[in-house]
Amino acid sequence: MPEHTEPYQILPDLTPKAYARLRDSIRRFGVKRPIAVDEDGWTLDGHARKAISGKFRIVCPSTTVAGLTEAQNIEYILRANTGRRQAREDHKRAIGKALYRRGFKPFTSARLLDVPPFIALFWVGEELAHLHRR
Repeated sequence: MPEHTEPYQILPDLTPKAYARLRDSIRRFGVKRPIAVDEDGWTLDGHARKAISGKFRIVCPSTTVAGLTEAQNIEYILRANTGRRQAREDHKRAIGKALYRRGFKPFTSARLLDVPPFIALFWVGEELAHLHRR
């Protein structure tokens, strides 16, 4: 998963087809769902909407989600996107590894990603093996 400048860009990018649909919708109707930002202005939910609206100079409304810890921000991101995206197994694996690198325990990742705990433990093993090979 590529590193992003946004600290909360943990989900895989939209597929080209999904991105094109979103782009076309925003160009035609504007941003219908405000992006969510934390108290410091970092985007929690709506990275693609923000990028597309900026590219076409379309107003992008936002709402501030205040009073959450970093872990709660991550949980907010995952819950906000569960209903809109069908996370494939490879996406869940990438997110699980990203959560591990951020200090999340495998059992927490398993709960957040709705996978059995042994799967999250397997991902951690893969990540550790990858880090060891570096």
